[in-house]
Amino acid sequence: MTGRSSKGRDVQREEFHSTLDNATRPLHGLSHDEMDTRRRRYQLSSTDQLQCATLDQQLPALEEQTSKAAGRARGQADVALYQARKRAFDLKC
Repeated sequence: MTGRSSKGRDVQREEFHSTLDNATRPLHGLSHDEMDTRRRRYQLSSTDQLQCATLDQQLPALEEQTSKAAGRARGQADVALYQARKRAFDLKC
């Protein structure tokens, strides 16, 4: 009734980050999602950040291999995909 919006801190933070990312996009060239990923990984060590970046590139290829594989190869592809996802989860990528 007062015209004020009552939003939680997490919503306010997300809106702030979204606005900031869109305003500074010409400088860094990254989308809001890419900036969120960088913010989340900022606390990780440089080696963990590098491993996360490598996993980001490997996961789509592993998912594609899993979807195209059949029989025994499918099982091996599933295991490789699981291990990569588990590593990303353990690193908190």
